[in-house]
Amino acid sequence: MSGDLTPDATGTYKRGPRINGEPSYSRLDNAWHVYYDDDDGWHYITTTLGVPPAPHAPGWTYIGKPLPDPAVFSPNLDAIGDATWTIL
Repeated sequence: MSGDLTPDATGTYKRGPRINGEPSYSRLDNAWHVYYDDDDGWHYITTTLGVPPAPHAPGWTYIGKPLPDPAVFSPNLDAIGDATWTIL
């Protein structure tokens, strides 16, 4: 994950369990996660795996599936900057 992000969600993510039929990913320190929410059709970058960002909590969204490589996540609420997702 790259970009000039606030809060800092950049870094290397490892693949995790499938959630809603799509792979999930967690940053190596498990502080940030990427997963697909089937209810609204969005991929989220969030601090809790499997849970969308809480109201007024920072996070990022990408609408659609599958998650392309690269993908640009848009900031929501208190997040700043576009997050670029690339699989290495």
